[in-house]
Amino acid sequence: MNNRFGFLGFGLLLTMFLVTAMGQAQVVPIRIDSKALPASFSDSLPKPRGSQFIPFKSYKNYISGLDTSDCCSGLVNWSDENYNLSYDEFMTIEKLQEQLDFYDINYPLLHAAIFYETNQERIGAGIAPLLFHPSLEAAAFGHAMDMKTLDFFSHTSVVSGKENVGDRVRLAGFNWHWVGENIAKSFGIAYQAGTPVYTPEQNEGYFSYEYQGDPILPHTFISFAKAVVSQWMNSPGHRANILNVNYGYLGVGAAHFQNDAFYMMDNFYGVQVFAK
Repeated sequence: MNNRFGFLGFGLLLTMFLVTAMGQAQVVPIRIDSKALPASFSDSLPKPRGSQFIPFKSYKNYISGLDTSDCCSGLVNWSDENYNLSYDEFMTIEKLQEQLDFYDINYPLLHAAIFYETNQERIGAGIAPLLFHPSLEAAAFGHAMDMKTLDFFSHTSVVSGKENVGDRVRLAGFNWHWVGENIAKSFGIAYQAGTPVYTPEQNEGYFSYEYQGDPILPHTFISFAKAVVSQWMNSPGHRANILNVNYGYLGVGAAHFQNDAFYMMDNFYGVQVFAK
């Protein structure tokens, strides 16, 4: 008998800090899920990718003056300066429609996809979009990689000096007044959480919804970004962080891992860091 295994869930955590009138930080953690932690695999620690950040004086005027016909279709090597692009320009990038290669992940472009999809939620709610800041991306990516490498899933890091998001953001070079963080465990393949699946052992190496049926394929860059942002938006606390008008800046990080508790299914830790 070919039994299906399934009903995999995903994990979410959020935290928010603010500087009070007394200058002390307060934290309000909300725990959404406490699934068993997956194993992690060793990677070298990330190095911040930095270029000087120059905010726009008038975002709306900048966007309205752009020709978004087909400026960027061949863009592959994403850099910090590319965050100047509008959403329409960004969506012309052909690589966004490619499936993720788990052996050679273009993290800068994946981070950008999550960033832009996050801002789409704010714009749709009538809230000003967040500006990119490389220090926040460094903090987010560093925490995602720490969770992968050191095998934990929490806002509280096991790394000395990086215990909370406020510590991590300061270490990355951003002096904050408001800071918040969303984290998630999300599927790297286009699997629907909670749906029974046949395993690679049953299917000669792949997951499927039907016995030896069509494989569940890896996400594309943009479909993964939409999935993880939707995951956060469907949780009231995480949604509140994304739509918080007190934040002005955002950085995103992700780290791929394979879940050895479930047939090495490809997953990601995702991190959003918000600040003002």
